[in-house]
Amino acid sequence: MNLPGDDLYLFEVGPSQEPAKVEISQNGTDWVYAGKIAGGKSAIDLSKVGIDDETVFYFLRITDLKDLCRSKSAGADLDAIGAINSVIKLTINADVLFDVAKYDLKETAKQSLDSLSKTIQKVDKATILIEGHTDSDGEENSNRVLSENRCISVKNRLIEIFGEDALYEFEIKPYGESKPRVPNDSEENKQQNRRVEITVLPPRDYYESLSTE
Repeated sequence: MNLPGDDLYLFEVGPSQEPAKVEISQNGTDWVYAGKIAGGKSAIDLSKVGIDDETVFYFLRITDLKDLCRSKSAGADLDAIGAINSVIKLTINADVLFDVAKYDLKETAKQSLDSLSKTIQKVDKATILIEGHTDSDGEENSNRVLSENRCISVKNRLIEIFGEDALYEFEIKPYGESKPRVPNDSEENKQQNRRVEITVLPPRDYYESLSTE
């Protein structure tokens, strides 16, 4: 994910250092150019190639720039790749959590969040971003308020699970109907658009440390 500062570190160890092209992908099929490395120890800041700060990428592809490789042992031999701005992103169908036009969690939803929290707790300290989305039925302002209240309900449940002493900060972003995944032209599509997305981000003090470097 493109966040402030460098997003990828790549380490090449061997008798030669070769330049290579780096691409990233959400699905392993559609690739986006992320930058070029010179070999050796390299860093990539996704902001430099215009990558947005919302998309989470799961795949990395490295291709030798063979026309620039001059050594006898051409072929990038990368020994380590570090995703510095790595995140966890979880999407939950809103119908699993809430009744229609409601924001109080269903009893079954609490069990779902209890299970999901185990994934979040693999990270000891983080900012947890909760985003709420609705379909286009109803008034636009009402949908935004509904998505905000749903975010708050999820946040409060997670705080209950983690406890007040947990090292998590929370941020909510209610989008209502403004960011559909697919057109709201069928009941199936509307169900896809009704969702809560939880992103586990690096803690805020990580960004503060970047500004002092």
